[in-house]
Amino acid sequence: MEEQIQLIRALCRQENHLVTAAALKAIQSLGTLAEDDLSTPEYGTPEYLVNCDTQGRPVRSSIKSQDPHDPQWYKVVDGQILVLRWLAHFLGLRHRAIHLFLDHPDHPDCTFVQIRSLAKYNQPGLFDIPVAGHVDGLDSPEETVRKELNEELGLDIDQDLVDLRVLAIFNVAIPDFQPNYAEIEHTTLYRATIEPASYSRIRLQEDELGGLILFRKDELAGWIASRGEQVGGGLADSWYYYVEDA
Repeated sequence: MEEQIQLIRALCRQENHLVTAAALKAIQSLGTLAEDDLSTPEYGTPEYLVNCDTQGRPVRSSIKSQDPHDPQWYKVVDGQILVLRWLAHFLGLRHRAIHLFLDHPDHPDCTFVQIRSLAKYNQPGLFDIPVAGHVDGLDSPEETVRKELNEELGLDIDQDLVDLRVLAIFNVAIPDFQPNYAEIEHTTLYRATIEPASYSRIRLQEDELGGLILFRKDELAGWIASRGEQVGGGLADSWYYYVEDA
């Protein structure tokens, strides 16, 4: 079974992390595997992510319907292929994500950092970018950053942030990020400043963040450079663009 999985992962890498006809046929063959073989904590989560190219464009398909006996691990909506979140990470299929840096209005030498919840299966307890998430289905990055800010910190973009802007759009491809998990993302990176009156409205959502701390930028740069094992992938991937913007 492991050999079969590795062959499918190699096919996805060969196809630049896109779902092609050959990849779909291979994915259908996974239906014979037991849940134990599909080892990922995300297995069974009903969240679909659009498979996209390095420009963020959704993969398109002429498929009209699926065999009802096949596992419903992917679907086609308006000609665009969406795959379940666990499958995107399990096989290494590119999907869209957002990251958001948040700055302090009165301390320009500082920025906020989250401590990842210990309930997270992915890099629990590490320092990371304060707000991040996957673009669900056919949502836009703009819709997603609004949703994630509310889900993670309980804040509203219109009331609680100023100077929201896009810093960069980039791709991340780490096939062996951790066991049975590939980080293949097309990321839209944002930056904004929290309104002074909004601190009292911050509410860390259960199982989303372990904490939110204010970090001096020079100290944070030192952590990223010398203690990378304590820094989450989102922060490590995005820090270059943040520094360039500053």
